[in-house]
Amino acid sequence: MSNRSFKKVFIATVLANGLLIALPASAEYIAQEEAAEAETIAVHLSKNSGTVSVTGCTACPLELIVDSGTRFYVKEKEVHGDQIGKHSGQPGTVLYSKDKTRAFSIRW
Repeated sequence: MSNRSFKKVFIATVLANGLLIALPASAEYIAQEEAAEAETIAVHLSKNSGTVSVTGCTACPLELIVDSGTRFYVKEKEVHGDQIGKHSGQPGTVLYSKDKTRAFSIRW
């Protein structure tokens, strides 16, 4: 086998194996969070942690942990926890863990 033929076979083999290896990566996505559109999202913070009470939704009532990883948004703009005062208690959307323990994102 010539050097040029060997390179073609080698490249074809690498590409074929690469495609076979990549196929499992397209496996089914399993969501790690749930979402609720709620009538009331009341946040109770003490420094960077606290809880959120969610009522008026199909999965409600929910009592979730709020921690430093929880993100708050007002009209699509991310805000700090100390800027949510008047929005707490208003309708919105909360993304939370499937085990219904932790809030990931709260949007008003």
